[in-house]
Amino acid sequence: MQNKSIFSLTCPVLKVEQVLEHTYILTVEADTEKLFFKSAQFAMILVNLKSFPLLPRPFSIYDQREGELDFIFDTVGLGTNELANKQKGDLVKITGPLGNSFCLEDNFETGIIVAGGIGIAPFKMLYEELLTKGKKVQFYYGARNKNLIHKIPSAEKLYRISTDDGSEGFHGYISQLLEKDLLETMPKNARVFACGPNVMLNATAQVAEKFGIPCEISLESVMACGLGVCQACVIDETNSDKYKLICHHGPIFDSKEVVLH
Repeated sequence: MQNKSIFSLTCPVLKVEQVLEHTYILTVEADTEKLFFKSAQFAMILVNLKSFPLLPRPFSIYDQREGELDFIFDTVGLGTNELANKQKGDLVKITGPLGNSFCLEDNFETGIIVAGGIGIAPFKMLYEELLTKGKKVQFYYGARNKNLIHKIPSAEKLYRISTDDGSEGFHGYISQLLEKDLLETMPKNARVFACGPNVMLNATAQVAEKFGIPCEISLESVMACGLGVCQACVIDETNSDKYKLICHHGPIFDSKEVVLH
C-alpha cells in the first residue's frame, strides 16, 4: 500500500553510468529525507520536463545514500534511451517513494533472493537489509547469457548463476537451479524474495510452494501515474474476479495472492 508521504521533486543528474551493454545506473542528487526508500519501492521519473515523452515511468530504487539516489534500468524505448544520455546537471522530476516493500519482520532465518535480468534492481538494498537484521542470505541470479549479469560488489561472492545459453553457471533457468539446490539442501525457516520476468516469477513461486517456502514477488508494469488513478497496472487476484493494482497494492505481493500471466 502507498506511503502516506509522497513527494515530487526536481532533481539534478549527477551521473549516468553504463554497467552492461543496455543497462545503466542513474544517480541523482535528492532530498533523501523526503525521498527515502525501502527496498523494492519505486519512483515515477519524468525524463524530460519540457517536451516528449510527456508521462513519467516507474523505476525501482537500486540504492540510496545521504543526498543521492540510484536507479538501474535497461534501455528499451525512447524514454529510457533519453535517460541514458542525460548529462551532469540535467534535470528530472522524481515522485516517490511509491509502493510497498519486502516484509522482513517475520521470524525467518534465511532470505533466498531470486533475480532475473533487470529484476536485480531491488536486491542490492534488500541484501544489505537482510544482513543488518542478522539473516542468512542465498542469492540466485538468472540471465539469458553471461553478458547480462550485473555484479553487485557486496553480494556477487554469493551469486548462484544460471544462464539460458550455459555461458556461465548452471545451464538452464534460475528456477531449475533453485529447485536443484533445495533438493540437495533445504535451508531452515527460509523465505523467497523474487523479481524478474513474470514467467520466471511463476516458475520460482511453484518451486517455493513445492518446498513449502513463503515467497514474495516484486512485479513491474507499464503505468502512467504510480498512484492508482490511471488503472493501467492491474493484476488478477487468485481465485477471484477482483483485481489489484501493482502500483497501489504492490509492487510486492505474496506469490499465492495474484495470478501471473
